[in-house]
Amino acid sequence: MRVLILLLSLLLIQNSFAQGPARPTPQSVVKESNRQELDSLLMRKPITAKEENSIRQAMLKQINDDFRDLQTLNNKMMKDVASAQAIDYKSVAEVMTQIRSKATRLNSNLALPKAPEAKGEKSDEEIVSETEFRTKLSEFDQVIVSFTTNPLFQKANVMDLEQANKASRDLSTIINRSAKLKKVAGQLSKKKSPG
Repeated sequence: MRVLILLLSLLLIQNSFAQGPARPTPQSVVKESNRQELDSLLMRKPITAKEENSIRQAMLKQINDDFRDLQTLNNKMMKDVASAQAIDYKSVAEVMTQIRSKATRLNSNLALPKAPEAKGEKSDEEIVSETEFRTKLSEFDQVIVSFTTNPLFQKANVMDLEQANKASRDLSTIINRSAKLKKVAGQLSKKKSPG
């Protein structure tokens, strides 16, 4: 009797190995494919399968909102600076804080390669006049435009390492320069209004 139970057990184990792992259902394949597609959209860091779809959707919405807001904040600031006789440094400093916040969150939510350290960049703290500050703002605007128009974000599911590296460098530059420009705006604001 014991031998018969042992033989039946061995047959059951052998059959389970012969059949291999359980086959996924068509619904689970489609669900997993949709999850992977959402993860690859905007190169977002993958969310584990245990996390809910609502978390995934909220994260994707956050990325899209930050991406849009980065452009909107920059465009409004550049328009205000271009149309003003004198720069409102306090307003520029506030916008720089918001831009840095959006860029930092994008940096943590996007799966971009690590940006190499920038070498030989002139410190923005050396800016002493409104004309120099306007020039630096214009250069900053060009970096934001470069980041937001990167072909990497235009083509879904296409990973171009060169473009990914460029996007990473641009985003890193936006984060670093926004902090520096905010500091310079504070310094120039104090010079402008003594007391």
